[in-house]
Amino acid sequence: MNYPKIFVIIPFHNGIEYTLKCLASLKEVDYPNYDIIIVDDGSTDGSVEIISKNYSYVKILKGDGNLWWSGSINLGVKYALEKEADYLVILNNDNIVDKDFLKELVNCAIENPRSIIGSKVYFVNDPKKIRYAGGYFDWENGKILDLHYGEIDEGQFSELKEVEFMGGMGVIIPRSAFEEVGFFDEVNFPQYSGDVDYWLRAKKKGYKILLNPVSVIYDHQDRSGTKNLGSKLSPLYLYKALFSIKSQVNIKMRYKFFKRHCPREYFPKILILFYFTCIKYWLEII
Repeated sequence: MNYPKIFVIIPFHNGIEYTLKCLASLKEVDYPNYDIIIVDDGSTDGSVEIISKNYSYVKILKGDGNLWWSGSINLGVKYALEKEADYLVILNNDNIVDKDFLKELVNCAIENPRSIIGSKVYFVNDPKKIRYAGGYFDWENGKILDLHYGEIDEGQFSELKEVEFMGGMGVIIPRSAFEEVGFFDEVNFPQYSGDVDYWLRAKKKGYKILLNPVSVIYDHQDRSGTKNLGSKLSPLYLYKALFSIKSQVNIKMRYKFFKRHCPREYFPKILILFYFTCIKYWLEII
C-alpha cells in the first residue's frame, strides 16, 4: 500500500513537560509514513536540548519568540511542502494523541478530497468530556459557539459531520489547500483566530470542514486563552484581555476577524454584541 507522506507540525514556546508527553504519545502512533516537525519559538526552558537528546528523529525549526502560533505553523508548513508532504497535521504541544488518530485522519482525508478534517478533542483530565466537536457562528447574536463543549460523550458523537469551524488541534490539511488558499495569516491573527480564519478562507475556495469523531486527541485546556493573563477582573487582567496578543478577545484581532468574515448586515453590530457577552461573563464571575 502507498501511504501518503504526513508531516505533523507542533508549535510551542516553553512548556517542555507538555511537549515531552505529546511526543511520547506520537511515538505510539499506528501509521508508517509520518515525520514530526517541532517549531520552537524562542523557548528558554532548554526545550531544544531536551528534545534533541530524547527524540533525535524529530526535526526542530527555531524562531526568535516573534513567530507566535500562525508564524510557527507557517514555518513548519513551508518546510514540509519542500519535503514533498502530501498532508500536514497540526497539533498543540499540550495535546495527547490516540494511537489511531493519524490513521483515521488520513483514511478520512483520502475518502473526502478537498476537505480539512479535525479530530474529536477531549479534556486530558476528563477523557470523556468534549473539548472540541466542531462549532458554528451565530452572527446575528454575536456568538461563536463550540458544539457540545463540556458534554459527556456517551456515543452520540459517532458520525462524520460538516461543521463551520473547529480548533487547530489534530487537524489534517491537504497540500492542495496551501497551494490554493495560501498560508495562515500571521499578520492579522498571529496567536488566536488564525486557525478559524484559515478554515473560513478555505471554505470560500470550495473546501469542506469536517469533524471526524473516530480520530481522537486530548487537550490541556488550562494552558490556553485568557486563563493565563493574570488575576481575574483586576484592571491589569481587563487591559490584557482587550489588548494582549495572548488574549482570545483581543479587540483589534476580533475587529479584523469579524470585518473579514461576518455577513455585512451584522457588522459592526456583532462587535458590540460579542463584547457585551464578554462583559456579562466578567460580571457573573465577580
